Amino acid sequence: MKKTSSKKILSTTVFVAMLVISVFAVFPMTASAAPQEEIQQSIEDGLAWLATQQNQTDGSWDGGVGVNSDIGATGLVLLKFIDYAKEQDMNPTDPTYEYSDNVTKGLEFLDSHLTNVSVGTGYDGNSNGNMTYLDGLHKTYVTGIATMAYSANPDTPAYLVQDLTDWLVNAQCNDSMSTYYGGWYYTGFTCISADNSNTGYATLGLGYALNSGATIPATTTTALSSYVDYIQNDPGVTDDGIEDAPDGGSGYSGPSSWVNSLKTGNLIFEAVLSGDAVDSQRILNATDYIDRHWDDDVEGWKGNLSAPTPYNTQYQATYTIMKGLEAIGLDDLNGKDWFDEISTAIVDEQLPDGNWTKGPNYVSGGGYAYIATDELCTAWALLTLEKITPLMPMTPGKVTGGGQIKAPVQTGGKKVDKASFGFNVMYQEGDPAPKGELEYIDHATKMNVHAHDMTSLVVSADKTEAWFEGTCTIDGVSGYTFEAYVQDNGEPGKNDVFEITLSTGYTAGGQLLNGNIQIHKKP
Repeated sequence: MKKTSSKKILSTTVFVAMLVISVFAVFPMTASAAPQEEIQQSIEDGLAWLATQQNQTDGSWDGGVGVNSDIGATGLVLLKFIDYAKEQDMNPTDPTYEYSDNVTKGLEFLDSHLTNVSVGTGYDGNSNGNMTYLDGLHKTYVTGIATMAYSANPDTPAYLVQDLTDWLVNAQCNDSMSTYYGGWYYTGFTCISADNSNTGYATLGLGYALNSGATIPATTTTALSSYVDYIQNDPGVTDDGIEDAPDGGSGYSGPSSWVNSLKTGNLIFEAVLSGDAVDSQRILNATDYIDRHWDDDVEGWKGNLSAPTPYNTQYQATYTIMKGLEAIGLDDLNGKDWFDEISTAIVDEQLPDGNWTKGPNYVSGGGYAYIATDELCTAWALLTLEKITPLMPMTPGKVTGGGQIKAPVQTGGKKVDKASFGFNVMYQEGDPAPKGELEYIDHATKMNVHAHDMTSLVVSADKTEAWFEGTCTIDGVSGYTFEAYVQDNGEPGKNDVFEITLSTGYTAGGQLLNGNIQIHKKP
């Protein structure tokens, strides 16, 4: 199978599984207890139901109380419809896509709530002086969720994704002396408090935005890493609070407040975004917490029909757990195939009409469930079943290389037109981003690509493949991104592979005509 350089958000479960096999081969793969055809039928039935629930007046889906909730629900539903189109290699707004009208109307609803403000002295990724949020009451929630949908939609202008990203970056608590440094609060732009529910959706929005080519400063992930340290209930007695054994889990606004698996799934995703390797102690502690509380009603994800307010599976919790465990490529959780159990429960609870019901937005420490709308339950259930995350965790490593490949366009001369490249990329755990440079010249077109800001590096477990990406200039003009994929097939390098894709749509690659790729055994 030919490998590709892409490590962007993956639109099919099959592709996710392929990527997990190649990069995280240390984890065993097992068959799903809920057959794939049942999962697929469940997804199709759920989408068909959601299509019938769209508000025909304004294009929204019901999130509960008021427009703030509707913005969030609409963003999550749109994310699912957009991904379903990608699975079929279709544009989500193409009239031939069966849900294109739903997508178009939903995007128009989100568009009607976009609000532009000046960046001022804050971070401005595209230097246009503008940042954008959605005007719901809980700005961080709705902007984070909407950013996910906008970033997944291939028709969204790059400037809008970056402007939404800029708002999220600037809304983060940036006071290093604050207890909540690196987290997000409902309104953003404050350090009066932060919580790992708002922060969870803010970082999901950033993850999707990065995958679509947006940029964030290193200070964002550095601060986020500090927040993960704070909000995680560390092993030992210091943070235990009212819980018997919350060690490793995430609290809400403090490390010992309302610890549960829903927020711990958020924490894993945040740790990956901030640069943790898959076997970092923070991630090991978090996965251990989820494992120990797997069968719990309140701290876990399972339903509780004997609670003061009876509830089914916590579909938001299954979604956050999924995105955390998928972000680290973990299929086996201490001997259990976690997706088997979750997907089976979700498929079994689907109603004949195709929807899910009585799933809580959240469950309080006393077991009281605050029930979500069926639209939200269904969106979370479907996103869980799709088993998608916008991140691959970075892995410590060092990759260097140089040489020539065949240029994608030939001028027709007697000699083969070539493209030359040279690069070095290194990432060490704890760094906010990889360090390195890349130079690429297409001799047929005279195009010159130069990059010195790397955003991600992933190295396969067997040290034969690597993926890296970053921002670049093309012929001296900034504002572009690149992705590269390399294979190190041994010395002297003739069978090595180099591939590059630019945000302009340019792509080139293949076995080296000359040169060498080296994926170093030690960083």
